[in-house]
Amino acid sequence: MPVAKKNKLYSQLSENKITHLDAGFRSFEFLLVENLNKDGEKLYGLTDFDTGKIFLELLMDEETARETLLHEIMHVVLELCGLGGSEDDSSNVLALLNNEQLTTLVSRGLLTSINLNNPLYNVLAS
Repeated sequence: MPVAKKNKLYSQLSENKITHLDAGFRSFEFLLVENLNKDGEKLYGLTDFDTGKIFLELLMDEETARETLLHEIMHVVLELCGLGGSEDDSSNVLALLNNEQLTTLVSRGLLTSINLNNPLYNVLAS
């Protein structure tokens, strides 16, 4: 993974040889891309479930990169606990869950992700 200048987060990931997110059911490789976009729309991050890749914009400040990486990780966590789906998915499984059920699913998904990726979360928290 090439390291963006002046981005401590990307440098820490590289120094700690953190190159992917382990989701248990598959690994998601981190790829830094300059001028990341989809259909001409500028993006900071994108998770591709078909290829197991998390694309991150190379040229971001550290705070934006940290938030974006966590955002993309949360897409995987939500998928892990059965709450994934595409942006245009018309089914609304969330409407069928009460707050306690939703909290339990998401907290279990997040704990699974943390347990599988402790060094990554240590870098994110630093």
